[in-house]
Order: sequence, then C-alpha cells, then structure tokens
Amino acid sequence: MRLIFGERWNGEYCNWIALVNKTLLRLVRTLIITLSLPFLVIACAVSPQVVNMTAQAVPSPLQTTPNLAPPQQHEAYFQFMMAVRDELSMNIDAAKDKYRLALESDPSSPYLHARLAALHVGLKDHDRAIGHVDAALKEPEIDVTTQVLLADVLVTIGVFERAAKLYDIVIQRDTKNPDVFIKKGVLLLSLNKLDAAKQALQRGVDIRPDLPIAYYHLGRVALGQDEPERAIQYFERAISGKQDFLPAYLALARVYEESGSVSDAIEIYRTALMTLRGSPSVLRSELIRLYIKEQSYESALVLLEEILQENPSNLEATLRVALLHVELKQFEKAVSYLETVVTHRPSDVMARDYLGLIFEESEAYAKAIEQYKQVLAIDDKYLDTIVHLGHLYYRMKNFEEAVPLLQKAVQLEPQRIDLYLVLAFGLTRLKQYHDAVGVLERGVALGEEVPHFHYHLGIVHEKLDQADELISHMEKTIDLDPSHSDALNFLGYYYVEQGIRLDEAMGLIQRAVSLQPDNGYYVDSLAWAHYKMGQTREALVQLKRAIILVPDDPVIVQHLGEVYLTLGKWDEARKAWERSLELDPENQTLRDAFQKHGFGNPMVKDGI
Repeated sequence: MRLIFGERWNGEYCNWIALVNKTLLRLVRTLIITLSLPFLVIACAVSPQVVNMTAQAVPSPLQTTPNLAPPQQHEAYFQFMMAVRDELSMNIDAAKDKYRLALESDPSSPYLHARLAALHVGLKDHDRAIGHVDAALKEPEIDVTTQVLLADVLVTIGVFERAAKLYDIVIQRDTKNPDVFIKKGVLLLSLNKLDAAKQALQRGVDIRPDLPIAYYHLGRVALGQDEPERAIQYFERAISGKQDFLPAYLALARVYEESGSVSDAIEIYRTALMTLRGSPSVLRSELIRLYIKEQSYESALVLLEEILQENPSNLEATLRVALLHVELKQFEKAVSYLETVVTHRPSDVMARDYLGLIFEESEAYAKAIEQYKQVLAIDDKYLDTIVHLGHLYYRMKNFEEAVPLLQKAVQLEPQRIDLYLVLAFGLTRLKQYHDAVGVLERGVALGEEVPHFHYHLGIVHEKLDQADELISHMEKTIDLDPSHSDALNFLGYYYVEQGIRLDEAMGLIQRAVSLQPDNGYYVDSLAWAHYKMGQTREALVQLKRAIILVPDDPVIVQHLGEVYLTLGKWDEARKAWERSLELDPENQTLRDAFQKHGFGNPMVKDGI
C-alpha cells in the first residue's frame, strides 16, 4: 500500500508546507498594508454613515471665535468682553465664569446662554449645555445667528432631530443663507436621509454656486445613492473651487480605488501631494498603501525613505521599510532596519518576529529560533510567532516541538481553520492518528465545508485501516472540489491496491492525470492501474515516463521492477529492485521478495 505519510512523505509534506506558507504570505502582506500608516478617518468620504458632526457641520465650540454681539446691559457687556478675551486665550474656566456673571446682569440674553452651551459642550458637560439651549430658546427675542449656534450645539451633542427642526426654523426666517442649508444637508446625510440631504445641499448651491464644501457633501450623497460617477463629478468640482481641499482629494481617490481604477487613485494622491502645502502625512500614507496594494514596493519605499529623511527616529516607518525589503527578498537590508527597531524598542515583538522569518527563509534556523523564543519570552501568547515557530519546527521535521505550539495556537484562536489542518499534520507524523482525526473533525465542526479537511481525514483513516471512513471522506472531497487531483489519485490508487472497483479507479486516476499531466506520482498510479488490470506493456510505458518525472522515488522504481518481472525481464527487474532498496533500505517486504525470486542478498551486487 502506498503510504502517503510514509513513502510519499516529501510530496505530501510539501503540500502542507505550501499551505502554511500561503497563510504566512497572506499574513505578511496584510501586516504590511495594515502598517502603511493609519488612514485619516474620512469614512464619510466614501459612505453616508453617521459621522462626527462636530467635524463636518459645526466647528468645535472651543475653537469658534465668539460672535461679538454683546448684551445691552453695561455690566453684562463688560463681563461679556472679558469672557471673549478669556475664551480666545483658551482660558475656558475663566470664560465660563465671566459669561455667567454677564448672564446674571442680563438673564434674558439668548446669546449668552448659547455661548455657555457651547463651552459646556467643549467641557463634555452635555446636561448643562442642554439646559442653556432650552433657556435660550425660551426667550422671545432670539436672532438667527444665535439659533444657528444653538442648532450647532445640538448637533455636536448628538440631538440630531431637534437640531434639524431648529435649522428649519432658521431657514424659514432666512431663506437666503446657504450655510444653514449646507449644515442641514450634512446633518440629514449623517442620518442617512439621502434624498432630503441632497435637496438641502442643492438649495445651498443654488443660492451660492461657489461653495466647495457643498459639492463635497453632494459627492457623499451620490456615493450613498450608488452613483460613483456623479460623486466623482462633485468631488472634482469641490477641488476646482478649493485647491487645498484635502477631504475632497481623499474622497475622490477612494472612489477611484473602489471602482477598480487604482492608477487614477494614485494619480489623485500624487496631485494632492504636489498641490497641498506641507504634504499632509495622510496623503503619503494613502499613497504608500496603494503602492503596496499594487505591489509597487519600490515606489512605496521612496515615500517611506522621504519620511525617514525628515524623521530618522520614526520607528514605524523603519519597520514598514523593513517589511517591504522582505517582500523584495532584500533580506540583508530588511535585517538592518529590523535590528534598528529592536535596538530602540527591544520589546517590539513584531520586529523580532519578522527577524525570525527572515532568518528562517535564509535557513539560519538557530537564529530564527532565538528570535522567536525572545518574542515568546516577551509575550507567550503572541500568535504569529507561535505559528511561525511551529512552522519552523515542521520544516526541521521536529514534530515533537511543533505539535505543542500548534495546540496552543488553536487554543488561542479556535476560529482559525488553517491551524487545525497544520496541527493534524503534525499529529499524523507523530502517529497520533486518533488525535489527528479529532482535530480535523473539530475543524469541520466550525461549519465550513473545506475539501482539504475531508481529504486529510481520509488520509488519517487510511492509517487507521478504516476503509469505509477513508472512502467516504475522499468522495466528499471530490464532491466539494471535482478538481481535487490529490483526492482523485488517492482514492483511485487505494482501489487499485485493494483490487476493487478497478474501472472506477482507472477513471479517477485518469482525471487526476488530466489535471496534472506531468505529476510523476499520478502517472505511476496510472501505470499501476494498468498493471493490475493486466495491461502490462502499457504499465511499462507509463512507468518509464513516471521515472523521468520523479527519478528517485522508491515506490515507482519498485513498481518498475515488478512489471519487468511479469514480462520475464529478470535482469531489469533485479536492477530496478536494487535501486529501490538503495532509495529505501528499510523496505523489508521488497527485501524478502528480492531473495524469494532468487536475486540473492540485495546488499551484495553482481555477486561481489
């Protein structure tokens, strides 16, 4: 019987390692993109969800220059002016006290209540802010400016519906004020009332067509209504009216990116970098992210190097540069940058983990293990390193060390389905077959129909001589993935070895060969099926081809010897079996057959 985890160790091991490597590659690229500097929180630029209305519609009350519309009472006027001075000097507590004194002298002043409401919002005392809003609105004589400020306060606190009604009152009193229409439109947009938001914003534009902020928010509305082309037009109009309008650049680039025009998005960011003074870091961050997304690592490196020239102590940029050099397989440079990071931040587990990965890739296994162990000494639950160290032990075929690490990884993140596969592989190598079945069944229980799980369950059940389970899982694998060539070959070869369902076996193996015509193991299975069906000469043709594809596989060479023996070519049979025993000296079954057929002692060639 061909033992997938015995004679076929190399091929199946490579499949497992490829699986782990794919997982690690996804992790590396995900981390690089994640580390390509944080995005500016402009979610509002690409979707109509609720946003921070303080930022979008209302300046922070603590940053708003007070409107110099003082109360009429002399003492109130004096205290008001002193409060304004303190507020402009950011002496908020003093300003608050003086506004209160002014209010005592002029208790019917709505504007004093409005200023106090704004100050309390800045101090996050929302209850007092609401109290002053209520007091101001009770006054019969309240001007439009004060009403707008009160509505802005309500927006900042999050009392949106009441704020919208107050904006409507202002609009009834002043139908030509575009700013109020825009404030109302932004508020309605945050509430996802897109049609009403569009109507309000358009009213603002009708009154004053040169308002970039209105076009920006109309672009947001268009995105919410799934009209990206119209959104692009609005964002471009916003930029044409205000060349340094950063949010509009970011929104426009994101629309292009989401529509698949990454090159256009890159061009927008580059234009913004050349246009805006000071090159806002978010632009470089986004441009770096897109370069990495497009695997334009050299371009990303140029920008990161600029950041390091401006600030050589920027360790985050240093780490990103290192990871990009890893992607470019420039390992010496990567090591240099990573060592800089760990020198200044000895407890940086990510940098040490990547040092371990680089040393592992360079086959400096001792150094890799040292870095991984240092990480786990800092944080014994750092999952990436646990997985990486387990993977390294797999590569070293040290399964005794690998399995406990992977068991811990599964405990730490039980929803990561790939960990179950890798752990099961290690358990199988340790001949802990029942444990391997348990691990794989836990993976299946996660609710995902993954062909690999059923395939490897079939392999382990073969080890346990559980034929029904083996066949069931292999058939399930093929049902889920008809192009799963390993399962097709495995099940077909199993039938051949058992001497059952040979026609079906031939069909399965032929499907596997059609998917991978240059896979020597599949060609060997095809040859063996021909042999078992009495088609010896066709078997010989296929075996010769299999040996060309896989020259040093002991099973294939043993099969060749058996075919030669059947054809009466005893000398060729003896030579083939001698070669097979050289490749696998522990094959006692073949050694016995060698002597049984009168070939003598297989350790003594040509009678010597």
